[in-house]
Amino acid sequence: MLSYEDYLQRIKAQGLSFVKIANVSHDSEWYDAVTCVQGAHDIMTRGMANAVNAGLDICAEIPLFEESFQRMPGTVKWILREFAGVGKIELRVSGFDSASFAPVPIQKLEHDLPEILDACREKSVSLSFAPFDGAPPCLFRNPEEILTVFRYVCAPHYPRPSYHKKPGCGDCPMDALCNGMIQAYANAPWHGGISESLAASVARRGIVKPNSTARDNAVWTEQAARDNILTISYRQTPDGDSEINECIVRTNYCCNENCIFCFVDTQCHGPSDAMIREAIAEVLHSGKNISIISISGGEPGLNQRLEEYIGMLSEARAAELCIQTNAVPFSDRHRAAAVAGAGVHSAFVSLHSHDAIVSDLITGREGAFLKTLQGIRNLAAEGIFIYLSHVINSFNYASLPRFVDFVGDELEGAPIVFSFAAPHTRDMLFSGAIPRFSQARAPLKTALEACLDRKIPFSGLPGMCGAPLCVLGPEPRYYPDIHKVEQAALRGVMHKNAGCGQCALDDWCYGLRLFYAEIYGDGELKPVTGVSFEPQIRNLDSRMQFFKMYFETGI
Repeated sequence: MLSYEDYLQRIKAQGLSFVKIANVSHDSEWYDAVTCVQGAHDIMTRGMANAVNAGLDICAEIPLFEESFQRMPGTVKWILREFAGVGKIELRVSGFDSASFAPVPIQKLEHDLPEILDACREKSVSLSFAPFDGAPPCLFRNPEEILTVFRYVCAPHYPRPSYHKKPGCGDCPMDALCNGMIQAYANAPWHGGISESLAASVARRGIVKPNSTARDNAVWTEQAARDNILTISYRQTPDGDSEINECIVRTNYCCNENCIFCFVDTQCHGPSDAMIREAIAEVLHSGKNISIISISGGEPGLNQRLEEYIGMLSEARAAELCIQTNAVPFSDRHRAAAVAGAGVHSAFVSLHSHDAIVSDLITGREGAFLKTLQGIRNLAAEGIFIYLSHVINSFNYASLPRFVDFVGDELEGAPIVFSFAAPHTRDMLFSGAIPRFSQARAPLKTALEACLDRKIPFSGLPGMCGAPLCVLGPEPRYYPDIHKVEQAALRGVMHKNAGCGQCALDDWCYGLRLFYAEIYGDGELKPVTGVSFEPQIRNLDSRMQFFKMYFETGI
């Protein structure tokens, strides 16, 4: 229908802005024969030209099967030469059984794709597999050379019945993204061993996100709202009164990193100076004892008035005044000295891998890993107590034991707060960064045993951003910071299944995030029965006090 220019202009006026033109080829005789319509190629060509002239965003889709593949280089060059408005070319791997539509052997794809990719890059045209109809990188000997062709939507959202996975796929860091391969590739050589850095590269560059749901949009919108500048959580004292467990003051939403799993919308306009001062005044006039004041963001180190705000908040006399940071701004030792002088007690520093390449891919900033390490050392040199935030995700869970060794060897055994990348919104699952708990269980247990062996303090796992307790089992040593959970408060946020009520750990457990349960199901929740679970509860004034006690006495 795009070949009719008047019709195209009418539907453009109704809001049409993007078109995908399927089954494109430059070979008119072959195209007419395949489509069984004489003159079909002329009609398709005229439609593409009209779409270009109308200024639409255009994706040209090329089917890949044995007979068409030999024509693909010519088709790509034809598109680049004749249709300058085409911004994207997608390759659709076909899996028909007939000989004429047999899929292209992987060896041929790997041989020809680099040259075609180079031609597209010269014209600033994207070339990739279609998100639903590609081949996984594990089938290629050198997937790094054709990295940009891999594009994905989150596999659990869009299962592909005609695709299947091999037994080793469950251990792959791309498992949360990939549906596997078509049956025709089942016997293709499998090179496996997808690295965390390659998986993170694909996730960083090749994720296709859906439109947000209304619920998702509400969450993102709230990031810019006044109410999000200050978050206060309370706890009850033995005499029935309440005190402040933690105040979180967000001085800005902008950040110098772009972590794959972050829930903060860094594009939001930050709060004004007046709004921040109003929030600080609310903290100072609360009239209650305060355990922790955390200054957060975005990255609070980007706020040029940070030291002034720290000085104001220090008047609250909280047990701990903490800055939540990636420490990159404090790779400047003068800035580290300034926040220490203003009154900061501790720094809760994000560090998500021991590997510089993987870390920089997760955070989205090249060179950030080394700056974070320098920032940690500068802050520690100023007497600021350091503990680390390590968010477990698809691209680092397998290397958890190596991360613990790195912290012990290079960062003086700094305490680690473990958490899982949490799907606060459904969209976050499309990042491919959220693994199944069952995948992370074995390396996490090994990492925790290494922490215990090396006397590296840790916490976080029994919390809302941790794991259901049945994942790690009734081992009190894994939960040094455990407390009973008010189950009524979990409604609408967390999920438990019918068996959880019979679990010995139920009173201490948060269960699953709702969005996690919607996508992955709740089959990983297995009630633990026939055991007595009586962990030690430690009521301390702050995380810093908790970790210092760990250093001094062990837990």
